[in-house]
Amino acid sequence: MLASLFESNEDRSVKVASITDVSPDIFRRMLFYVYGGSVPEEDLKAHATGIIDAADKYIIVNLKLEAETVYVKETDITMDNAIDNLLYADAKNLALLKEAVMDFLAENTAEASEKISFSDVPGHVMKDLMVAFSRREETKQGSQDDNNFTFMRVSELRKKLDEKGLNVDGSREAMIEALKSSGGEREFAILSSLDGIMCVTMNTFMTPNSNSGCYLIMLFRAKCDRAGIAVQTDVITIHQCFVTSRTIF
Repeated sequence: MLASLFESNEDRSVKVASITDVSPDIFRRMLFYVYGGSVPEEDLKAHATGIIDAADKYIIVNLKLEAETVYVKETDITMDNAIDNLLYADAKNLALLKEAVMDFLAENTAEASEKISFSDVPGHVMKDLMVAFSRREETKQGSQDDNNFTFMRVSELRKKLDEKGLNVDGSREAMIEALKSSGGEREFAILSSLDGIMCVTMNTFMTPNSNSGCYLIMLFRAKCDRAGIAVQTDVITIHQCFVTSRTIF
């Protein structure tokens, strides 16, 4: 988005961009970062929310996450600021900050229920609160599943997304959905063509009668079965089922 402000005019004349929603100090730091520089931690501490707002608006993800990390580290969540921080985190997709607030509420349930009004909190945020409660209980019981995306820490979700080359910005739900969609397995599709049904994987074409093709069909049937989708033995039916049920991957 930042680059689009400075796209050349058709006559190649100099283009002037007017930026009125970011202070000069914040914009200078942001521009320095874009061109390969770094923002000192002291500056991130002093201007965390300003940098977060600007980086979020101009989609400079890494800078936004760096500022968020410092903000969470330097901010003490209290009964007085919990809801303000929660609403800010929800508005800017600050999953790490939201997690910190949810952990605080989960640890101080009784006091929070007496002192905090949740009337302004969007309904969808309650899911994050339930996750925090459940994670806390599972941790107490020592039964937490480290491979369960639902209860995984934001930092771990972002690490897994980064390893897969996926976008690390966004809400917890968006990150989990991205990881589930990537599957961690080979992506494949069963396609119809003039020559018949073909299995396509890793850019290699194989007929369903080949060993690899049969393996893919068996794998697909297993996925459909786990998703509760009825699958016939007919390959074309499997193809149709795939086309209408991509989400199971």
